[in-house]
Amino acid sequence: MPERTGFVFATAETSGCMFARIEAFETTSEGLDEILGALQRSVGIVRTLPGNMGGYVLVNRESGQLLNVTFWQTDEEREAA
Repeated sequence: MPERTGFVFATAETSGCMFARIEAFETTSEGLDEILGALQRSVGIVRTLPGNMGGYVLVNRESGQLLNVTFWQTDEEREAA
């Protein structure tokens, strides 16, 4: 089972706020493929959720680390996702 940790932070802009969810995973190379597959299957659903502003997936195959970052218009919308 891959190790998963999560962080949430908000940055204030002059035009308002953007809220981010950051999920960190650490696993084997095979585990990364499993996580990436699950993320690819869920991206279409996540993009339709209220407040979603996009996201990124960052992968380091050598270390077995993956970061999933999604951006939200409000903290409530981020929490509901």
